[in-house]
Amino acid sequence: LLTALPFSVSATLPAANKRAVPSHGFNLPGWFEREGGTAPAPAVLEKLRQTGFETIRLPVNGDLVADGNRAALRAIQRGVAELVGLGFAVLVDMHPSGDLRAAFERDPASAAERVVQAWTALRVVIADLPEDSVYPELLNEPPMERSDWLALREHLAATLRAKCPLHALVWGPARFQGIW
Repeated sequence: LLTALPFSVSATLPAANKRAVPSHGFNLPGWFEREGGTAPAPAVLEKLRQTGFETIRLPVNGDLVADGNRAALRAIQRGVAELVGLGFAVLVDMHPSGDLRAAFERDPASAAERVVQAWTALRVVIADLPEDSVYPELLNEPPMERSDWLALREHLAATLRAKCPLHALVWGPARFQGIW
């Protein structure tokens, strides 16, 4: 990609991060997907890391943070920092709740604004975490048509970039993600 950019633009970009693209990972649901979620035991995480796992996909329910809930934001910050401290790369996955999925069916514009509000609150947490270990995933399996998703994706990317200019952003196609 850098070779495709004009020299003046690529010369201003920061050096590539030293960490390789995250791999050998697992999903860690149930911690920040609901209020009062359960954190995994540190011994379990340490064992998984010793076994060779390098990456954790950490689903976060945007409804928990969209209103700026400081306790939830602090808990997410501590949790992600703990995972990074154990040597994991962490994909912070904005995971739509059942309510948000239903909102996308009823009122897509309002639902999209809820996701923007969630990232506006959460980006402050992400900005304080190392960009070579923490990867924000804009929206898991966006429940919308491609054209709507592309517009929202650009808005979310700009929202995150305002505070997290060096973090690599993760996104997939609308409706379903995967390698086909």
